[in-house]
Amino acid sequence: MTSQFSKLHEQGKVFLGPYYKGFDSSGFNPERALQGLRDLRDPELEKDILEFYRLARMQALVGTELDLDKVIFIYHWYTDLYGDFEGQPLVMMPVRMMQDFIHGEKSEFEYLLFAAYAAIRSMTGQKHFATTTKGMIFCRMFGAKNRTELARMLEDERIQAVYQKYNKRYYKDKILDHLLARRFLSAKIWFKNRLYVSAKYGYEELAEKVKEYVNQRHMKERIQADKARELEVKLELFQSNLQSNLQSNGK
Repeated sequence: MTSQFSKLHEQGKVFLGPYYKGFDSSGFNPERALQGLRDLRDPELEKDILEFYRLARMQALVGTELDLDKVIFIYHWYTDLYGDFEGQPLVMMPVRMMQDFIHGEKSEFEYLLFAAYAAIRSMTGQKHFATTTKGMIFCRMFGAKNRTELARMLEDERIQAVYQKYNKRYYKDKILDHLLARRFLSAKIWFKNRLYVSAKYGYEELAEKVKEYVNQRHMKERIQADKARELEVKLELFQSNLQSNLQSNGK
């Protein structure tokens, strides 16, 4: 993006205003700058600039330094590969935790714990608990929301090497145990081939949520079975009626 701006500046399409920071006599007013962006008639560049601003604000909030051009490059790489972020799992977590992992010295295993925590948080959403499997947690840990995307991610030899190193039952169990021991998670329950995890609910509360989830799932299965049976009966009645009409017309 810096090179794009340099080129536009050389062409005389944008001008540098070192003292302009979005204010005029009436207070904060970014409209002049925004209108200048729109006059360039380059929607992609305008989108990048606004995204750069949001990232800069986030950087100030978190209190860290990022290579924002590189972040935007990765953003474009992801959107070229997957389309956009619509419907993609996003993660929210405490700023203090992010700062600790960005600035603090961590071991490779501790970074894996952070990735596992982010993976689980991307699943829980507003329910505050997730119904998943260890394999799916590993998918999310390595940046994929399903196994199809994971296969693409593993085309990168560096990612593949780490994945093959830790994609073992021993490490999967160890990661979950450490997430609990370090209070990244508050409870986990393995029930009927599904793993239920939460960063908010204790074991008693999570058990109640699991009961509700299982009951709702059974109810949905019954409704689907009833609808399927209703459709079968309708088809039988239609065929019987059609056969009767054919016989009547034959007479």
